Amino acid sequence: MDGPKPRYSKRLRSGTRRRYQDDGLSDEEIDGKRTFDLEEKLHSKRFSSDRVKRMEGKDLTYEYIQRCGLRDPIIFERPDGLGIKMPDPDFSVNDVKSLVGSRRMIDVMDVSTQKGTEMSMMQWNSYYATPPSQREKLYNVISLEFSHTKLESYVKRPTTVDMIDWVDNMWPRHLKERQRDATNSITDMQYPKVQKYCLMSVQGCYTDFHIDFGGTSVWYHILRGCKVFWLIPPTPQNLELYENWVLSGKQGDIFLGDKATDCQRVELKQGYTFIIPSGWVHAVYTPVDTLVFGGNFLHSFNIPMQLYISNIEDRTRVPAKFRYPFFHEMCWYVLERYLYSVTNTSHLIPEFQKHSLGIDLRREDSGCEELNGHAEEERDDNDAPSPPNAPGVKLHLTPFELKGLWHLVENLESLPSHKKCVPSGIHNAAALLHDIRALLKEHADDIPELSYTGKPIVRWPKRAKRDPGSIVPKLEAAMSPRTPRGPGFNQRKTLPRTRLRNSTSTPAGNGVSQSKSVHTSGRPTRRSSNQGGRERDTASPSSMSSRSSVSPPPPPPAIATSPPSLLSHPSFCDVGNERGCEKDIWMSVFRYLGRTDLAVCMRVCKAWYKWCCDKRLWTQIDLSRCRALSPQALSAVIKRQPVTLDLSWTPVSKKQIAWLIHHLPSLKDLIMSGCSSLCVSALSSQSCPGLRTLDLSWTVGVKDSQIKDLIVQPGSESRSRLRGLLTLSLAGLDVSDSTLKMIVRHMPSLRRLDLSHCQGLTDQSINLLTATGCNTRNTLRQLNLSGSNKLTDACLSYMKRLSALALLDLRGCRNVTRRGCDNFISDLSHCTVFCLTEDKLIQRIS
Repeated sequence: MDGPKPRYSKRLRSGTRRRYQDDGLSDEEIDGKRTFDLEEKLHSKRFSSDRVKRMEGKDLTYEYIQRCGLRDPIIFERPDGLGIKMPDPDFSVNDVKSLVGSRRMIDVMDVSTQKGTEMSMMQWNSYYATPPSQREKLYNVISLEFSHTKLESYVKRPTTVDMIDWVDNMWPRHLKERQRDATNSITDMQYPKVQKYCLMSVQGCYTDFHIDFGGTSVWYHILRGCKVFWLIPPTPQNLELYENWVLSGKQGDIFLGDKATDCQRVELKQGYTFIIPSGWVHAVYTPVDTLVFGGNFLHSFNIPMQLYISNIEDRTRVPAKFRYPFFHEMCWYVLERYLYSVTNTSHLIPEFQKHSLGIDLRREDSGCEELNGHAEEERDDNDAPSPPNAPGVKLHLTPFELKGLWHLVENLESLPSHKKCVPSGIHNAAALLHDIRALLKEHADDIPELSYTGKPIVRWPKRAKRDPGSIVPKLEAAMSPRTPRGPGFNQRKTLPRTRLRNSTSTPAGNGVSQSKSVHTSGRPTRRSSNQGGRERDTASPSSMSSRSSVSPPPPPPAIATSPPSLLSHPSFCDVGNERGCEKDIWMSVFRYLGRTDLAVCMRVCKAWYKWCCDKRLWTQIDLSRCRALSPQALSAVIKRQPVTLDLSWTPVSKKQIAWLIHHLPSLKDLIMSGCSSLCVSALSSQSCPGLRTLDLSWTVGVKDSQIKDLIVQPGSESRSRLRGLLTLSLAGLDVSDSTLKMIVRHMPSLRRLDLSHCQGLTDQSINLLTATGCNTRNTLRQLNLSGSNKLTDACLSYMKRLSALALLDLRGCRNVTRRGCDNFISDLSHCTVFCLTEDKLIQRIS
C-alpha cells in the first residue's frame, strides 16, 4: 500500500524502511537525494513483466479466493460487482476535513527526507489546495485511518474482503463494537484498526519500495487522480534481496526494481480498484494530485507469507508502532475461531463467549435447581444463538487453510513465553494448541474439490433475535384510528395538556371510553389537518382581540366505528388512577420486551412511563463496561430496584457503591469483576443487603485483609453479612488459606465457588475447604480451580469428600494430569457417575 514507512508520530502505521530514530544524523545523511533517475524508471521498458491480473468485479468471489488463494495482484477497471461504495468523484480533501474533523492530527511524510511530521486536517487542507508550482516541499498523507468517524459511512470496501478479513471474522466482535476512539492511539484501541485509510498525495510524491505491515493484503481504490506502481513478486530470492536492501541503508542509491528478478510497472487510473496480495514489494509514484481510499487485511489463504513478513519485520527491527497491531493476539483468536466453527468447542473465557458467541456457560443441576437463588426462566428455542455449523455435516478445509493453520500452530509454539502474547480472552492456550493439532490431523485428508463451497467456514453465530420488540409498533398501529384522509392519526404529540386535564369520558359503543374534550384554555384554537393526517392546534385570527371566546367542539369523525386512538384509552387520560386490570394487561405485554424496547415505551405517555419502571421488569440490570456512571444513571437504577446488578469493569467510586447498596435493599446478586479494592471496601457497610451472589473476580488490589473486612462484621467475629451467600467468585485474586478458612466458617450455604487463577492455592488449601465438619463439604456443587498451577493430583483425593459436587473445573492446572482425573472418576463410580466433558473438566451426570 502507498505508504507504510517510519514516522515519529504517535499514530500507528507500518514501515520496513530504514529506521531514523534519534541517531543524530542530518536529513542529507539520513536519506540524501536520490541518485537514480525516477523519470527514467517511469518510462523504462525493463518493468514490463505480466504478473498483474485484470478481472471483473463479479469474478472476485469467495470461491475464487478458496481456489486461488489471492496470490497475484488484481486490477478492476470498473467497480461493478465488487460491492464497494465510494463518495462522488467530486469529493475533495475539504470534505475529508469536514468529516474527520479539522482538528484531527494526521501523519504527514516529507517526501524529500522521508521523515514524518504532524499536521492538523485544517493545515493539510490548506497545503493540498496550494497550486503545485507554489509548494515549497512535497508532503504525503498515507495513514489516515478513518473508521469510527463520519467518513466511515461514505466508504465500503469490496464484499469479498469483508468475508475474509480476520478483523471481522476472527477478532472477538464485542471488542470491535466497543471501540470509541477515532484515532489510532494504541492505548484506546480495542481491535486492529487498519481497515479503512484515506491517502492524499500531491503531484510528484514517491514512496520507495516496501511491504505492508504484518504481510497484510491491500485493497486500493482511486477516487480521483492516478498512481504508478512498481511491483516485485514475493519469491524467496526477492524477499532476501529486499531484506538486505533495507538493512544496507542505501535505499536512495539503489532502485530495487533494477535488482529484482521480476518487476512490473502498472498505472492505476481514476475509478480503478486494485488488490495487492501479501508480501508483494511495491513502490508508488503520484503523477497528479490524487485521493485514494484503501485498507489492509489479513486472511486465512496465505498465512505462511503473512508469518514470513512478520519475521522479516523482527529481523529488521521495525518498531512496534509501525507494525500490525495485536498481530500475535490475532493469531491465537484465528486458531480458536476455527476450532469453534468446526468442533463447537470454545477456548474463550466465559465473558467473551457470552458477548461474542452468545453462549451463557452457567451450568446448573437438572430438576428444580435454582439459578443464583431464583428459578431460571424458560427460554424460547428461537432466541438461542445459531450453532456454528449444522451437525453431522462434514466440513472440508481448503489446502491453503490447512497449510496455513499448520504454520500458525508451529509459529506460536516456537515463540518464547514472553513473546507468545496470549490474549486475555483465551482461557487455556496449551489446550487450544492441543485441540487444533488434533483437528488439523483429522482434516489432513480433506478433499480439495469439496472445500471450494463459496461459503466461509468461520462465521459468527447469529445473535438471539428480539422478536418481542416488534410488539409496540404493532400495538400502536392496531389501535390508531383510520380515516379516509390517511393511514391513521397520531394524536399523542398534538393533544394539548389542557385537554387532558379537562376531558370527560363517555362510554362508546365498543366498550372503550372516548374522550370528549372541552377547550377552556385562554386561547381559542381551530383544528386543521395536514396532508399526512396530523392535527395541529393554531390560534385563530380573532383570538388576539377576543381571548375569552371558546371554540365549538369539533364535529364527530366521519367513521364512528374506527378503532380509538391510544390516547383516548382511559389509561392515558387518568394517569395515577389506573384500573388494576388494565395495568396488569399491559404488564403482561411489557414483560416480553427487552431493555431498549422498554425505554422506547417509556416515552409514549406518563402511564407507560410509570408502568415500565416497575421493578418486576428490571430484575436484572447490566451496567458492565460502561465508561462512567452519572448520578442520573444511579438514580434510575435505584428507581427500578433490581435483584441482579452487573457493574463489572465499570469505573465506579466507593461513594457510588455505598449509595447503591444503601438504597437497594432487595439486591441479591452483585457482580463487580474488575473493579478496584476501594469500591469493594464499600460493601463492608452495615447497610449491605443479604447477597446470594457476589462476583469479585479480577478486582484490583483485593487481598486477604479486604476479604476479611467484607465477610466479618466489626466487633462480631461470629456473625457475617454474607452468611446467606450461594455463589462466590474470587477468580484472579491473591488469596490464601486464611480466606478459605473464613469462607468455610461464615458461608454455610455456599454452592458455587470460583477460585480460578488464584496462584496461592495449594493442595492443602483444598484440604481446608473439604475438612471434616465444614459445611462446604455437603453444600458445594460447583468448584472452579482452573489455572491454579500449584495444584497437583493430590488435591483430587480431597475433592472426593464433596458429596454434592456436580462440576469441577481443573482446566489449565498444569500439574493435574488426565490420569489423575480418570482415577477420580473411577473411584467415585460406585456412588456417583462423573465424566470428562472437556480436558480436566469433570461433570456429574447422575
